[in-house]
Amino acid sequence: MSYPDRNSFSTSIRQILHKNNLTPPEDLLQNPPPKHQWKTTFRNATTNYCESTWKEELSIQSTAKYIQVQSAPIGHQHNIWASTDPKPHEIRRAELKARFLTGTYILQSNTARFTRNEVSATCKLCNIGDETREHLLLTCKAHTEVRSEGMNMLQQIIGRQAFAAIRCNRDNQSRKQKTDVERWSQIYCERSISSRTDQLSVAI
Repeated sequence: MSYPDRNSFSTSIRQILHKNNLTPPEDLLQNPPPKHQWKTTFRNATTNYCESTWKEELSIQSTAKYIQVQSAPIGHQHNIWASTDPKPHEIRRAELKARFLTGTYILQSNTARFTRNEVSATCKLCNIGDETREHLLLTCKAHTEVRSEGMNMLQQIIGRQAFAAIRCNRDNQSRKQKTDVERWSQIYCERSISSRTDQLSVAI
């Protein structure tokens, strides 16, 4: 096989095969595999490449810190979307949860970073610590009531014993439990944000 310029079709094929750790084009031309076998091999190779690349990016991207990648993510919806019914209010909840996971929902800590600390990162509602997603969802005293209601709901889903021991092993959960936990988390994020918005509007 000739070696044309880097923008040619054959060069692109060579690069794709190399990237996915597949047989070089010269070998394929000399010993072409059966069509069905090649389709399976190619699909598996590209899936493995995409999955490994995805996981590598997750390990270094700060915005992906809380995204839990299930096994074999290629071709499968993330649990956020798999647990969401195609209804406007549920889609909005899922989008809000996704923004929390990726750190793209704007809180005081985000604003402080964007303005190079010209704006304080301190939570305006409790004045205790920076307003991060962890602070909002887990420790802010201004949302104690929402948090208490949310924890009671979670306890009902996963069971009192598992909740008390802080053991929530997804492998031991039924599909319904996994879906219910995901939907609970979306509702909890939504209610926490609503509580924040309502209290800030009163404060202003």
